[in-house]
Amino acid sequence: MGIINKIKEFLKQEKKEESEQKELQLQELENWLNERNTFIEKELKEKSKNIQNQITILIEKLEEETKILEKLDLKEKREGERIKQITELGKKDYIQAVEKLIQSLKDKKEIFNIPYEINKFAVSSAKSHYKATHLIGKEIENITNTIKEIRKLNENFLKENLELIKSSNLIKFLINTNLEMKRSKDSKHEIEEQIENIKKLIIKNQKEIDELEKEIKKMKESIEAKKREELVKEKIGIERDLKNLESKIKEIIDKRVLEKYLYLEKDKTKSNITQGYINDPITAILSDENLTFVEITKKIKEKITNKEILIKDSSKIVEKISLNKEILLQYKNNLLKMQKQIKDLEKEINKIQLKTPELENEKLRTEAKLEENNNHLEILLKKQEKIDSKIKEIFSNMASALMQQNVKLISKETF
Repeated sequence: MGIINKIKEFLKQEKKEESEQKELQLQELENWLNERNTFIEKELKEKSKNIQNQITILIEKLEEETKILEKLDLKEKREGERIKQITELGKKDYIQAVEKLIQSLKDKKEIFNIPYEINKFAVSSAKSHYKATHLIGKEIENITNTIKEIRKLNENFLKENLELIKSSNLIKFLINTNLEMKRSKDSKHEIEEQIENIKKLIIKNQKEIDELEKEIKKMKESIEAKKREELVKEKIGIERDLKNLESKIKEIIDKRVLEKYLYLEKDKTKSNITQGYINDPITAILSDENLTFVEITKKIKEKITNKEILIKDSSKIVEKISLNKEILLQYKNNLLKMQKQIKDLEKEINKIQLKTPELENEKLRTEAKLEENNNHLEILLKKQEKIDSKIKEIFSNMASALMQQNVKLISKETF
């Protein structure tokens, strides 16, 4: 049986019925590929030994022909010196190109490299060949013919062993693709571990949030919390009343009139008090121990009546600033009373120390961690989807390639 037929039989390349297809499990693929690769490489090596020997002989012949060309003396030629110089220069460059080709063929013993090396030589030596052949014929022709023989041997080998070479290339492709599959599956397992870990963290975060919410609810429903809430509400109500009172006092204090009066007042004490009411009426009324502002308003009314202070709607202004000590004292006492109530309530509120703010802050921090972990999980799931698609594509490519070997690739895994 011929070697090609043996390869076809071994690799299942002959066309068979579906029932005769070999089924191969994915986990068995690596060993199967290695066995076939070893077998094919061995056969190729055996087949190439004979041609390698022939090529070695031709290389030696090429070396001898190069030496003959090198020894060729152009002085005996009857052509002009210019032509001789051009030919000599071409001969020298051509010999260098041939020697380089010989060394490449010796160094790169793989028979598949021969066409590349010869083609490279043909391009690099084209100019020197043209110059050298002005006066040199037979010696260069001998070299050219030997190189053609090497090329022909190589072409015949490749043609005769085409099926074997195709099988070799296919097996190498499958070996590399299987390695890519393994690396992709390793990446997938790593991503799956990360997903599992991040899911555990998400469950932990959610559990912590649920526990914090229960504790916050319990604390808010405690007697201390309810008492604190009542005190806070009471304080807010008094603060609202205080603000309304302060607004009412500020409405009574007409800064325009006070500024006109201040310009006319010569008494330093009254001027200072007036300036205080202009700047901050609330602070001024609290610090006005003798309620001197009542006297000031009386003087202002007199000056408005006497036309010393001219102002629009003077009658309304007079009515507006009409104050007696009882009214001003009532305002002052109410201010002091409300301020004291607020201060006392603040002390009572501060005595009730609840952990609710700390717990709510901890809940916010945990919710931020949960969101971060959910975002990370989303990224990992996209990576998982991408790697699953890649593995599916690789498996499909390998299965299609193996069908050329009449092998059906099967797997327990779902792709």
